[in-house]
Amino acid sequence: MKEKRKSFKLRIKQNVSLTILFGCLFGILSLCLSPMGTYSGHAANVTLSWNPNSEADLAGYKVYSGTSSGNYSGATYDAGKFTSIGISGLEAGKTYYFAAKAYNTTGLLSNYSNQVSYTVPTTTTTTTTTSTSTTSSTSTATAKTYYLTPYITEGKSYGTVSPSERVYVPAGSSYTFYIKPITGHYISGVWVDQVYVGKPTSYTFKNIQAKHYMVVKFK
Repeated sequence: MKEKRKSFKLRIKQNVSLTILFGCLFGILSLCLSPMGTYSGHAANVTLSWNPNSEADLAGYKVYSGTSSGNYSGATYDAGKFTSIGISGLEAGKTYYFAAKAYNTTGLLSNYSNQVSYTVPTTTTTTTTTSTSTTSSTSTATAKTYYLTPYITEGKSYGTVSPSERVYVPAGSSYTFYIKPITGHYISGVWVDQVYVGKPTSYTFKNIQAKHYMVVKFK
């Protein structure tokens, strides 16, 4: 691949917009960050999303975090080819800084994007959300995390899974996905880690100690 720098734009929904030269590989990337719900122990959840790249050798995206500006020594979140990612368990009162990189099939990474930040409110505010999560202890972005990945493999236009993105959650926590068919259609089946679990309208992962996958089919 050619080494060339293109302008990338990283956005946060709190009306902050920055533009930088993001990297040598990829087209314009727009990354947004927003609260996605409440979390026990005054911790918070955020969702980051971006526009997809069109390069044939694009393999995925990584989001880097830290609690001081320009220092991403916290957790790294691999979104794969997903164009959004959820991060659960941010600690109240802390400011988190995020930047993204894209990577190709050979493992070559772009430069960092520009940085966005999010300060978790000291008093958790309930927001409209389609996801819930609980944990028995306060967690931070540097704690052990596992990801939960939902897929709709049949009838993608017949219903939704909320949240629809890969979500990183602290070890030992619980997390709920909601499954909703549109009018005139129905859930034909749900599988978790290749095990059929019926046709639930929600599914909760409990005491999470590993990564998990959920497959949903609509008809």
